[in-house]
Amino acid sequence: MQSERSQPNLAILRMHAHDLDLKTAPTVYKRWTRGPRTLLDFSKTGDRAVEEAYARHFLSPEKYGRDGL
Repeated sequence: MQSERSQPNLAILRMHAHDLDLKTAPTVYKRWTRGPRTLLDFSKTGDRAVEEAYARHFLSPEKYGRDGL
């Protein structure tokens, strides 16, 4: 299952972001196609937790302010 395989990678990424004091922000990723721009899928099953985990940006508080926006 993809969520089991991605767990170590996401954990490492979260630990690194925490060490750098980066803030997370949800991000919308859409397909670049000629037709409708539908949302990208990060998992085969559509597992909401996996989709939300991968649809994140990590922002520097110095660059984007305290709120990260």
